[in-house]
Amino acid sequence: MLDGVERQTMPAYEWRKLIALVPAETGWWGDIVGEHFEENYPLAELLTSLSLSKDVLEWQVRRLSSGERQRLGFVRALALKPKILLLDEPTAALDEKTTKQVESIIKQQAKSGVGIIIITHDEKQAKRLADKSYLLENGALKQLGGKKSNG
Repeated sequence: MLDGVERQTMPAYEWRKLIALVPAETGWWGDIVGEHFEENYPLAELLTSLSLSKDVLEWQVRRLSSGERQRLGFVRALALKPKILLLDEPTAALDEKTTKQVESIIKQQAKSGVGIIIITHDEKQAKRLADKSYLLENGALKQLGGKKSNG
C-alpha cells in the first residue's frame, strides 16, 4: 500500500513507476543502453554526475562494466521519478569516488521527499545514509541506531 492505494488496484507497470527497485544486478532486455530509457527524460546531468559519458546511451550493453551497469540501473530507476526507491547494494561494484557520487544523489532524493530503503552489507554506508538502521540476524530484525533526522 502506498498513500492509501493498494498495489492490486493498479497495473503493475504503474506501481513500478511509484516504487522503483534497483537490484544488485540489473536486468537488460535490449542490446543498446538507450533502449532502456524513455526518450524525453533529461539524462545528461545525471549521467555526468555519475561519471558516465553522454554517449553511453549509444553503447552496447555487453560493453558495460559491472559498475557502469549498476550506475545505469540506478539512473533508470531515477528516470521514473518514483516516490520510493528500493536499493539492493547500490554501490557494491563501485570505487570510493563513484560510491560518494551515488550516495550524494541518494541524499538529494531523500531530501526531496523520496522514501529510500537500502540493503547494504557496508555498516559505514548505513551510518552515512540512514535515519533508521536495522540488522537482519538469524532471521530477526533488530533496530540499530541511525543518524538523527532534521525534521
